Amino acid sequence: MSTYYTKLGQAYIRGYLLSNGENVPADISISDYKQKIGKLYNFKKTDLSLLPRVKWIMGIIRSLYIESIIDFGSQRGAMLWPLMNEFENITFTAIDMDPDIYNYLNCVKKGGVNNLSPIKGDITDLKDLPDQSADLVIASEIFEHLKDPQKAADEAIRLSRYYVIVTVPRKDDDNPEHIQLFTESTLLGLFQDHKSRRVVNVKISVLSNNILAYVSLK
Repeated sequence: MSTYYTKLGQAYIRGYLLSNGENVPADISISDYKQKIGKLYNFKKTDLSLLPRVKWIMGIIRSLYIESIIDFGSQRGAMLWPLMNEFENITFTAIDMDPDIYNYLNCVKKGGVNNLSPIKGDITDLKDLPDQSADLVIASEIFEHLKDPQKAADEAIRLSRYYVIVTVPRKDDDNPEHIQLFTESTLLGLFQDHKSRRVVNVKISVLSNNILAYVSLK
C-alpha cells in the first residue's frame, strides 16, 4: 500500500494546472490526477521505512538548530520531499540543472509551497549565489555523477554556514550515469585540509549501500 506526501503532491498539481492555464479546483485529490499529470509517483511514500540514508540525514537535522537547507541536485525529490514533509519550518533551496526538473520543482512552489525556492544551475559553479547562503548543504547521490566532484564540494563549503552532508553509493552498479566510485578515503579527501580552512571536522559513516560524510564548518 502506498500513500503520498499529500500537501506537496497537491501543490504540484495546483502549480501544474496554473502553469497550463487550467482551472484549479478547491479540493484536489491526487488519485484524480494520477493519469492526467505525470510525475505524481515522485510524491509516493510507502508503508516501509524510509531509505537508510534519508533516515540518517533526518536524524542529524533533528540534532541541529537550522533554518535553511540547500539541496544539490534535487532530481525527482527522493531526498527533498521526505525532508520538506518532516521539517515544515525550514526553508529549502532546490538546485538542479535539468530544465524539466526545474519546471517540475517550480510547479510545487507555484502551487503554494512557499518555503521552496527552485534554482536552475550547475552545482559546480553557483557564482550567482552568495557565500554562506544556507545553514546546511546536502548532496545526496549526486557526486558520483560528476566529472569534477571537488568543484561541487568547494561550492557546498562556500554556500554553507555550518554544515555539509554528502552521500554516495558504496558499491559499483550498472548505472551508466555513475562515473565516480568513492571510497571512505576519497570522499574524506574532498573536504579534509580544505583550502578555505573552514572545515572543522569531517565524520565518515558507512551504511550497507552508502558512504556518508558529515562536515562541520566554522
